Amino acid sequence: MRGATDDPLHGFVIQDGAVPEALARLVQPIAHLQTDPCPSGPDTGPPGLGRRLGKLGRVWKSRLLGPYARSGAVQKTQVFLVMSHDTAQGTMRLEHDLPILHFPTATATADESPREQAVHDLLSAAVTSVGGTLIRNPCSKLWGSHRVTVHPLGGARMSRDNTARNGVTDHRGRVFTGRTASETHAGLVVVDGAVVPGSLGVNPLATIAALAERTVAEFARAEGLAIREDSNGEVDVYSERPAWQGEKRGRGGAGGDADPAHVSFSECMAGFVDTAAAAAAAGDSAACFEACYGAGRAKAQAAQLLLRATISEDGGPVRGGYVGTVTGSVVCPTIRGSPFVAHNGRLVVFQPDRSVAGASRLVYDFDMMGVDGRRLHFHGYKIVDASASCRPRQLWRALTTLYVTVTRGPASGPSSGPGPGKAVVVARGILRMTCRDLSRQLRSLMATGDGPNRRASHAAVRRFVVYFLRHSASHLLVPLAPLQYPRPVRPGEFINPTRPSGSIVITASDGVQTVLHVWEPQPQSSPARHHHATSAAAPTRTENLLMIPGAAVTHHIFALPTVPVNAVNFFTRAGVRVFVAVHRIATMADTAAAQPPGTWTTYDARLDIKACFEHIRAVWSDRKLYTIAHCMGSVALASGLLDGTIPSDWLLGLTCSQVFMNPVWSASNVCKRTTPLALDKLFKHLSGEWFDCTASDSDRNTNINSHRNNKNKNKNKNIIDAATPPRLLPRNLLDSLLRIYPNPPGESCRSASCHRTTFLFGRCWSHANLNESTHRHIDKFFGRASMTLMSLLMHMPPAGITANYPGRTPLATPHNIRRLRGLPIFLFSGADNDVLSPAATDKTYEVLTRTFGLSAGMPRGGVQYRREVFAGYGHLDCWMGQRAYRDVFPVVAEEMWRVMGEQEHDLAQLERNK
Repeated sequence: MRGATDDPLHGFVIQDGAVPEALARLVQPIAHLQTDPCPSGPDTGPPGLGRRLGKLGRVWKSRLLGPYARSGAVQKTQVFLVMSHDTAQGTMRLEHDLPILHFPTATATADESPREQAVHDLLSAAVTSVGGTLIRNPCSKLWGSHRVTVHPLGGARMSRDNTARNGVTDHRGRVFTGRTASETHAGLVVVDGAVVPGSLGVNPLATIAALAERTVAEFARAEGLAIREDSNGEVDVYSERPAWQGEKRGRGGAGGDADPAHVSFSECMAGFVDTAAAAAAAGDSAACFEACYGAGRAKAQAAQLLLRATISEDGGPVRGGYVGTVTGSVVCPTIRGSPFVAHNGRLVVFQPDRSVAGASRLVYDFDMMGVDGRRLHFHGYKIVDASASCRPRQLWRALTTLYVTVTRGPASGPSSGPGPGKAVVVARGILRMTCRDLSRQLRSLMATGDGPNRRASHAAVRRFVVYFLRHSASHLLVPLAPLQYPRPVRPGEFINPTRPSGSIVITASDGVQTVLHVWEPQPQSSPARHHHATSAAAPTRTENLLMIPGAAVTHHIFALPTVPVNAVNFFTRAGVRVFVAVHRIATMADTAAAQPPGTWTTYDARLDIKACFEHIRAVWSDRKLYTIAHCMGSVALASGLLDGTIPSDWLLGLTCSQVFMNPVWSASNVCKRTTPLALDKLFKHLSGEWFDCTASDSDRNTNINSHRNNKNKNKNKNIIDAATPPRLLPRNLLDSLLRIYPNPPGESCRSASCHRTTFLFGRCWSHANLNESTHRHIDKFFGRASMTLMSLLMHMPPAGITANYPGRTPLATPHNIRRLRGLPIFLFSGADNDVLSPAATDKTYEVLTRTFGLSAGMPRGGVQYRREVFAGYGHLDCWMGQRAYRDVFPVVAEEMWRVMGEQEHDLAQLERNK
C-alpha cells in the first residue's frame, strides 16, 4: 500500500505475522479465549447455529489435538503486522537502573489518527470478505490497553550531521563522548536497531542487518582487522560463567555510657552500600541511593550500623529539631579499615528540610575511625515528606530508611567530586530498620540519672516521646494539621532577589496599561553558553528574549527569588536581554480602561502582547524576537497569531510551555467542567467577580453589612473594587473545605494558598520539585483570577481549540493556522501536569506537522517542530522548580540557540549573495 498515497509518510505495509513455533502453545489459548468467537457484522448478519457449532468444533479440535491440528482454531487464525510511520515521540529513561519506555499516545483508548483508521478499514474489509473476524489485539486488556510494537527503533540514534548535537552515534555506530562535537568512545559501537533514527515503514530486519554488517566492516577496517569467514563451529550456550563471590555480613556493636539527666536509646540498622566509582558520581536523590543499594546488594556489600543516641534536655529543640549526640560502630567489610568507631556524632530529629516543601529530616552526622587508623565521615538522613500523608505504611518506610553517604576528606556531608574543600565519596547506599530492631530500640529508651534527677529525667522522656509522636502525626494527618497562612518574608528565604533593570508601562490599543520588565544581559558569567559550547550556531551578539507568564501570576515565576538560579538568571548570564510582559490577566492590575477588568480574558490579553512587541521593535530592535510563553499567556499569544492581530513574522521562534492553541484539560479539571453544577457561576454568585489565590487567616471585608456601611466612604475606588460585589462565602470556610480536596499520594500540604491555586487551576506542581521557601510564599507569586476568564476557559470547545470572546468562536481554523507557516515552535509539557493534559501540546504538534510537515513549510527544511515531555514535572514547577535550571532550562535554551543560529546563518548567506 505504499503507492496508495502521494506522501510516503502516510503509506503502510501489511505483512503476514507468522507465529514462531516456540509461541505456538501461547497463541493457542489466546485464539480460544476471545470474548465473542462468532460476532455478527453489518455484512454477515447474526451468526447461525451451524456457524457457531463449526467454530466451537474447531476450538475443541485445537484443544484436544494441539495447535497443529488440521482445520483447527489456530490454523484458521491469521496474524497481521502493519509497518507505518509514527510521530517519533517515544522516550526512554532510566529509573532505578531499569529502562522505561514511554510513547505519548500508546494507549488503545487514545483517539485514532486517520492513518490508523485507514489501516483498520482496509484490514476489516479484507478479513470480512473471506468470512473472518478482525480482532485488533487479543491481549489488549491483559497489557493495560496499550498498543503493541514488536520492534521499537531508536534510543541511540545515528546523528544526521555526524556530530553529538543531533544524535548518539556517528554513521559507523561509534558512541559520542559528548565532550566535543565529534569525539567518540574507543571500542564502544552500537550495531542494532537502536541506531535507526526514525521509523522505516517496512520490516526493519534487513535494514538493521545491513547497518550491523557495515558497522562491523568499518570497525575492522579502522582497526586493521581481518574478518574470518570460516565457520565458528558449535557454540556451547550452556557454559558456566564465573560466579560472584559473596562476602560475609559483618556484625558489630558498641554502646556508650550516657550522662545523667539525658534521654538515650540504641538504634540498629543494616543494608547495603556500593563502594564502586559509580557511587561517587551518583547524585543525592532517593533514586540514586536506591540504585547504589541495588548495586551493593548484587555485590553483597553489606553494612551495619549500631548507635547509642543521647538526647540532651538542656539543648532542647534547635532549628526546629531535637538535637543529640551519637556514639557506636559501623561495619562494612568492603570498606578498608572496617569496623569503624563513631565519634563526634550529632543527631537532629525532625529538622525542617529546606530543599523539599513540607518535609523533615532525621540527620545522622559523625566522624569514624577504622582499626587501621583510617578516618572517614558518615552522613545519613531519613526524610519524611508529603508522601506519608494518610499512608501509615509509607510513614513507617520513611522513619526506618536511612540514606547513607560515607566520604573521605572534609566533613562536609554528602558532597562529592575532586577539588579543594570537597569530600570524596567512598560509599553510598541505604540502611533499614526491621520490626525487631524497632522493638529493641523502644525497649532501650530510657532516662539516665539517679537520686533527685530521676523525676526530671522521666519528664524529659515523656516530652521527647510526645515531640516525636506529634511530628510524626503532623506528616501522617496532613488534612487535619493547622493550615499555613501567608506571613512576612524572613531573612535568608529570598536568596536570589532578581530585580529588573527597568520597568516600562505599556498601553494597548484599547487603553489598558500593563508593565514590561527588562533585565539586561550579564556577559561576565555565562554558564548557559558553556553548556552549549559544542553548538557552532550559538549566537555572538546580544539577543532579545520575550517571556510571557500565564494567568493570575506575576513575573516572579521567571525571576523566582527563592531558588539559586531562576529562568531570568539562566538567560541573562548567557548574554541575552530578557523581557517579561505582565499582561492584563497576569496580575489584573488597576487601570483606567473602559472595559471592566472583570471581563478580561486571554483574547483581550493578546492586545497587551502585541503592544509589547511593538515597543521592543521600536526601542531596541526590529529584528525577529524569540518568545517563550507559558500556559494562558501562550493561549493569549496563540489567539493573536491565529486571528492576525500579531504577525507571525515578528517572531523568530516560539517555545510554548504546557499549551498553545489546543487547551486540553487534565482529568481533574474535566471533572470540574462536566459536573452538573456550574461551578463558575456558583462561585461568582457566592464570592464575586474574583477568585483570590492568596489565603488569609482573617475574615476581614467579607461581612455584607460592613460592605454596605462602607460602600460610600471611598468615592474614588479603583475599577476592580467597583466591579467586585460582596462575598457571601467566607474565605476561612472555603480554606477549611479545601482541606479535603482530593490529591494524589505525595501531594498533600498545609498551605492554604496552595489549596486555593489547586482548586482554581488544578495542582500546579509536583511538591517534590519545590523547596520550602517557594512553597511557603506561594501567595507572593499569585494574584487573583477573573471568573469571566475561568468561564471562557471552562466553556472552550470540547475538541480543545482556542476561542475568542465573547462569541467563543474557535480560532484554530485551517485558514488561521496557515498564518503560522515558517515559525519554528518548540512545545513541552510536564508529564505530571494536573492543569493541562500533555495531550494539549501533542495535539498541537500533530496539527502543525500534518499541516506544514516537520519543516514548518520553510524553504531550508530541517526539523522546526519539536516536542518534549519532562518526567517528574507538573505545570509551573517547570519554571519554579529548584532543579529546573538543570532539567528544563537547558532544553529550552538549546532550541533557542538552534533557531538563533539558523537566523545568523541565513543573514550571513544573504550578505554573501549581495
